[in-house]
Amino acid sequence: MSALALIPACLITNYVALVTYSAAIGFILSLDTFHIIHVIVNCAMKGHQKDGRLSTITSVIKYGILMVFATGIAGVTSHFHEDATRSMFDSFGYVFVVLLVLSKLLGDLQYVYVASGLVRNPFHVKSVTSVEVLKKFQRQIGYVGHIYNILLSYGTRFNISSN
Repeated sequence: MSALALIPACLITNYVALVTYSAAIGFILSLDTFHIIHVIVNCAMKGHQKDGRLSTITSVIKYGILMVFATGIAGVTSHFHEDATRSMFDSFGYVFVVLLVLSKLLGDLQYVYVASGLVRNPFHVKSVTSVEVLKKFQRQIGYVGHIYNILLSYGTRFNISSN
């Protein structure tokens, strides 16, 4: 697969297109593509399992969002790299700091205790009186979990995660 990715890269003459293509191919090659294809094929064969299909769809959407971010950032930064000033580099640093803080906050929101176990999470349910209340809370915290996993995966791809 790596050799097949090299041939089109040799034929691309535009610098920005080459960087964007290389970022997309690098992202795809960093994934376990055979496992993803295997999961999608098994999900298509076993169409009666709704939960498995939903998790597969969310995983594919999550990887798609990450790939769009990776290629978009590679394309934009390679396009504007000559016009970059010191203030632009500082603003990128601030954006990465905000992403790290957001990642930490979203990770802590999923636990019962936050701030290294010192304070109880005010958003976490205090007691479960019915199954419906628990399922509603789990569904709401699931959205936070998906955003957190996207940020965490994005951060580990570019070595900016806090873990």
